[in-house]
Amino acid sequence: MSTPRAQRRPWRGRPTRDVAGNLKQPMQYIPSVSRSSGIDKDGDALKNPGVQDEYREFIQQKLDNIPQSDSESESDSDKKLRTEAQANVIILIRKLREGIYASKRSDMFAVEVYETSLCLGILFDTPRDILSVIPHLLSELYPKNKDAPHQTLTILVSLLHNLNAGFPSQLPYRQTIDEIPHSLNFTGTEAHAWLKRLTKSLRTRNYVHFEQLTRRTSTLELLQSGSDLAQKAFDFLISKLRARARQRTWLILRSVYRELSLHAETESRRWLSRCLAFPPDELDAWIASESALGHVRKKEGAEGRWIVVKPVR
Repeated sequence: MSTPRAQRRPWRGRPTRDVAGNLKQPMQYIPSVSRSSGIDKDGDALKNPGVQDEYREFIQQKLDNIPQSDSESESDSDKKLRTEAQANVIILIRKLREGIYASKRSDMFAVEVYETSLCLGILFDTPRDILSVIPHLLSELYPKNKDAPHQTLTILVSLLHNLNAGFPSQLPYRQTIDEIPHSLNFTGTEAHAWLKRLTKSLRTRNYVHFEQLTRRTSTLELLQSGSDLAQKAFDFLISKLRARARQRTWLILRSVYRELSLHAETESRRWLSRCLAFPPDELDAWIASESALGHVRKKEGAEGRWIVVKPVR
């Protein structure tokens, strides 16, 4: 059980000053439990529940200050600043997880930190953190906090991550789903039923059905029980899975078809959009990019028709 807040000892870390003489936040310099090895006198600070609470607030401030990315207008220098800020947050929340794990804390605070770590690991692309978070969250924290409000969506996010990680193999996904404790009753949820349909569509290469299942209108109900961060992680993983499926489908189509007709408002154009999980208005830009790669070329004298270049085996 967690210590009542009134009994928690706040961490009185040593304040330091930068070269300009400005006072730095001591939270930034709390040593990690794993690296202090009992040498640093503040090495066990992050085992203290009160310090953990304050440190989580400190991390949120850092997270809120990360610049929003705009891939179309973001300069190289802005991208560097953003990725450095993301990496710093990942390091900070990893240190907090270590303190929580070392103190054997398993309340809702611990659940929230691990859920946040999972989502940030996905959004910031740090697989190392994801691998260490999922087992502890599913096997240790959720069974002790069965009423965790974001549990179902977070489990779904964990499974989608492993579905992406192993694609086209579904072995990592199946290993994870087999490790979910029966006491969490995940198999009785709509999320599990949706996942079964999704994975079947991928196994059978029914990409039209896959496209239907991954539309926003088909997933709205699944997102109602999750945090904003979990919803962003879900959307990110769906987009990533669509891209992986699209690449695989396109290789098959290039092997089978010699020509494609992409006239506006034709059934063949709508069919290709569904197969490749593209909104119809994005298809032309994508075909242009494939043309630049030499995968298709315009057919002379035939407006809207494309010659398909077969992939090299």
